[in-house]
Amino acid sequence: MEDFAIIEAGFNNADETINFGTRAIGYDTLYEISTIACLKCSEDNSGVEQVLLNSLIRNGKVFLTVNKSIKIFKDAELIDLLFNAVFDSVIDAICVSPNGEFLLICLRSGIIHVLNIEDMSDNKCVFKK
Repeated sequence: MEDFAIIEAGFNNADETINFGTRAIGYDTLYEISTIACLKCSEDNSGVEQVLLNSLIRNGKVFLTVNKSIKIFKDAELIDLLFNAVFDSVIDAICVSPNGEFLLICLRSGIIHVLNIEDMSDNKCVFKK
């Protein structure tokens, strides 16, 4: 199982071209591109052919999935990791309940997990099907 455990953060916006090359931006755009972090596979990346990313920010927490792994960070600085898990199948979608108490994780295999994330010290799976 691959886990994108190597996280590089804290990039200076002025150094982005040096680190990543020039960016191709479409015409008449009204947004700015900034690199917050780079994730690298902790295993030999020759086996990773396709990468599926999902991200979500809810109540200041950053929820990030890369293929089979999910990470929850305290904030957008991506320094304090609150939760980390690797599943047997690719994570296709995630959703946080409106009250911020539950996290729904949908796997490509058809299995769904519902985690209680209100108290991050417990991280209890309350439903799996």
